[in-house]
Amino acid sequence: MGIPTALAVLAGARRDVLAKAPGDLPKHAAMGGVLLTTATVAGVSAFFALYSVLELPPQVCVLGGIGWAVVVLNLDRMLVVTMSRRHSLPLKIAMAVPRLLLALVIGAVISTPLVLQIFQPEIEAELKTMKANALDQWYEAQKGDDQRIDELRAKVRQLQETRDHKLPHAVDDDPDVQAAKADYDHAKQNYDQRQNEAQAELDGTGGTRRPGVGRSYLEKEKAADLAKSELDAATARLNVARTQTQTRLAAADEQAAKDAANALPAVEHDLAVQEQHRRDAQDEEQAVQNRNTGLLARLKALNRVTEGDLTAATAHWMLFLLFVCIEVLPVVAKLLSTLGPPSLYDRLTEHEDEHAYGTAHIKATSEREIIQIQADANLTEAKQKASAQVEAAKAVNEALADKRKAIALRARNEELDRLAYELDFRDFQ
Repeated sequence: MGIPTALAVLAGARRDVLAKAPGDLPKHAAMGGVLLTTATVAGVSAFFALYSVLELPPQVCVLGGIGWAVVVLNLDRMLVVTMSRRHSLPLKIAMAVPRLLLALVIGAVISTPLVLQIFQPEIEAELKTMKANALDQWYEAQKGDDQRIDELRAKVRQLQETRDHKLPHAVDDDPDVQAAKADYDHAKQNYDQRQNEAQAELDGTGGTRRPGVGRSYLEKEKAADLAKSELDAATARLNVARTQTQTRLAAADEQAAKDAANALPAVEHDLAVQEQHRRDAQDEEQAVQNRNTGLLARLKALNRVTEGDLTAATAHWMLFLLFVCIEVLPVVAKLLSTLGPPSLYDRLTEHEDEHAYGTAHIKATSEREIIQIQADANLTEAKQKASAQVEAAKAVNEALADKRKAIALRARNEELDRLAYELDFRDFQ
């Protein structure tokens, strides 16, 4: 069997009829070639789907592609073979509609992986953008956790500085020191004023404007000395307040260092837990985004690529429709071939079918007649057997009746003899 004949048989043609109509061989061989082409395209599509989307080994992808090609070939062959030219045009169209719809579905399934493979560079770039956007959204949603981690880190640093006595002592912020400092500042201001007045009186630049040591100068000098005593007292009080505050703060700082040393491990543990949780969540999100390269993600990426881009959208749909048309082509071609005048192959096929039907009908009729004759013969034989059984039963019954009569007569005679014997014996006595 040559290649054209094999293709014709693949398209559903009958070799015995093709032998009588060799002129129709090219048409059927072409249909077989179309079926083989659609199956090949389907196999290539399945290979790319398994290899690029599922990332399976090439050997497995090849086997999967071959298996899918066989499935599509059988489906397309079924759609083509089941279409006949013997029905009316409306019936043909009605029968073709579900086949076309099924072919469209198959074409859409086949074309999708091929379109994705053709747009793979653009899709890969868009997938990276989608991954970055998804991570940005995730980071935005994790701001609460990040803030908590920052707070724990700041608390750890504060506790460490407190433990290591690195915090500055705010002695001057103590209320007692501030009050003593206010008295000192007031006394210093008063002393400076009195000292300046005495000096001005001595120089003649102020007061009475008489230079030299006079009564006015002595009074002002006395006031300056009194202000100096008050300043010294305020200075002493300030020093005492600072010393006391320093001692108190040192004790408080020591206690705070101990408290910080005790509290630091728990805070560090909480920080470590939060940071580990954050890293685990980030690693998980990264893994999820890295795995998000399946068919659905690629379709979304393709839609994003073609959205708003007329050229890309047109190329996408043209490629999609091209592969769909390749899948629909066998059904459309078969439908169109049934609308034209019947060919020699079609007439011979119809004649062969009618001849086969007639032969089968005659054979079936003959077999039914033979069966009927056998049934009648069996019935007659059964009737004869039944009649013979009835006659035999009658003879048996008659013989049985005669025997019963003989037995009854013998019993009667015996009874009479017994009675006669009894009478004779009675008379003898």
